[in-house]
Amino acid sequence: MKKLFAGIVIGCSLTLSTTVFAQMVKEYKLVEATYPVLMNGANYSNEEWPILNYDGTTYIPLKELAEGLQAKVRWNEELKRVEVRGEQSNQAFVIHEIDGDNGSYTITGEARVFEGVFQYAISDGHDYLLTDHLQLEAGAPEWAPFTIKVSLPQSKLPGNGTLMLEIYEESAKDDSRMNELFVPLQSFR
Repeated sequence: MKKLFAGIVIGCSLTLSTTVFAQMVKEYKLVEATYPVLMNGANYSNEEWPILNYDGTTYIPLKELAEGLQAKVRWNEELKRVEVRGEQSNQAFVIHEIDGDNGSYTITGEARVFEGVFQYAISDGHDYLLTDHLQLEAGAPEWAPFTIKVSLPQSKLPGNGTLMLEIYEESAKDDSRMNELFVPLQSFR
């Protein structure tokens, strides 16, 4: 009788744990999309990574989509996350890459600015945490590469908000800002 009771208890335990595990797994039925998707005017087509549709929503592999839109995709091993960043630019600045987090950032890009000088600032949306300038090897009309390295103490980082890089030229006439480019560095929540 004890063996029968033990068997029933074990059987019930296995049945309940299987039910709980099955509830944690979600299944979706995706079908290959039969309609075209254009990215920057070009038709997306990839047999290895096809366009899929689920309940009227289109799914394209993230890396394929980002690269099709000239964005960069990378796996951040330290933070265990995927990071996607599009190129940000205006007539005077092009940001190629922003790397880092938690107050330590490296920004690389190119600038085409008068006399090869531009200013930058880091703000938290309320206050300026850092302001500086950079002298490039060439001035407009040439494009010159630049690297900005930023290191902010943890005490200056916002508890809730976004750190922004403001990059700009100052007018030779009246020191007003020209060709401003606002680039988010990191959001904190």
